[in-house]
Amino acid sequence: MPTVTITPRTHDRITDLARAWGISDEAAIVRLIDFWKQTSSGAQDEADSVRVHVVYLGERADGIYHPSTGLIDIISGPAPAAAGLKPSRAAGEVIRSVNKARGKTVGGSRNGWDFWTVTATGEPLKFIQPKRGAASS
Repeated sequence: MPTVTITPRTHDRITDLARAWGISDEAAIVRLIDFWKQTSSGAQDEADSVRVHVVYLGERADGIYHPSTGLIDIISGPAPAAAGLKPSRAAGEVIRSVNKARGKTVGGSRNGWDFWTVTATGEPLKFIQPKRGAASS
């Protein structure tokens, strides 16, 4: 796995942001980079950031879907924040987290393309096609 060397001060700042946002350190870095890309690059990056969500057993999870890669970043909700998950894997993370919190051991297998909803339109994620070469499940 690739590594990045940072100073202790930078690590503390990232950890502080992650705690404030209720997400992992990695997700905080991804959020910062996405914010920077969005503000510095304009519309092209916006087109690659589609807000998605799901409400599973009354628990809402939010994510960002990236059509260029076909991957989802979970940014809030019952599942641990994570970056770069295929839609079905992201769905499984949400399902397992909600079920675990309720004391259930039900698995998390689900078709992510039907599970996630595009926040802006209310339609299932399957109506947004990933670009050629992106992840497929």
